[in-house]
Amino acid sequence: MTPKIEELRRTQRILKRQIQSRTADLEKANDSLQAEISRGKQIEKELKTQLQERIVELVRINENLKAETSGRAQAEQALHLSETRQSQTSEFNHAVMASMGEGLYTLDARGLATYINPAAERLFGWSSEELLGRRMHDMTHYQHPDGSPFPADECAGLQVLRKGMVLSDHEDVFIRKDGTFFPVVYSSSRIAPDGDIIGLVVVFRDMTAQTEAEEALFKSREELRSLAARLQAAREEERTELARDIHDELSGTLTALKMDLSLLPDRAAKDRNLFFEKLKQ
Repeated sequence: MTPKIEELRRTQRILKRQIQSRTADLEKANDSLQAEISRGKQIEKELKTQLQERIVELVRINENLKAETSGRAQAEQALHLSETRQSQTSEFNHAVMASMGEGLYTLDARGLATYINPAAERLFGWSSEELLGRRMHDMTHYQHPDGSPFPADECAGLQVLRKGMVLSDHEDVFIRKDGTFFPVVYSSSRIAPDGDIIGLVVVFRDMTAQTEAEEALFKSREELRSLAARLQAAREEERTELARDIHDELSGTLTALKMDLSLLPDRAAKDRNLFFEKLKQ
């Protein structure tokens, strides 16, 4: 076996080990990524449900407060009770929203920011004080990644205010304070305690890490395909080299055999003449 074939086989064994190692790493990374995505979606769904229930409860308490103010004494007592409940509910809501890992903000019917949770502050790079009372679309969603303007009328999230529709798991990009973009998946629901829309709540998740992981996974798969192609090419080259060596060896053997066969008549004639000469002697 030629040194080239031995080198090709060594290369083949190395490529096999690389493919096996890379495949195991990819499967492990993919399983981890899928589990993380599932957990994130479940947490987002549970927090969104709790938040909506608490917001609706808070609005209902405020409306009940107005209805209970018919008498001065009763109004004072109801006001005190309602303020206590409102304070407790508000504290609970803020604790829930502040502890969320996802970004959350609420808007009024004009699209002005009324609440920004700490996660949203961190992801946007804006402080709550800088955003409250301002149009969120004009601050964080005013432009497409290609630089073209993004009118508020075309914003899917703001359609919740206009049409009362619910938006779930919408893929988009938001803009940070420094002007950079980051991919998100967000959901938007209306706030309408009595049927009239008074605002909306938006919950969003930064997809940068997942996007990078998916890109790395795609790149690794491409590397695997390249390694597999190289392995196949090495196998084909080995087969070709082996076939060439066998062909050359057989060709040389057949040529030598033909030469031996062509010399047989002359040798036979010489041997016959020598035999007759010995008989004569």
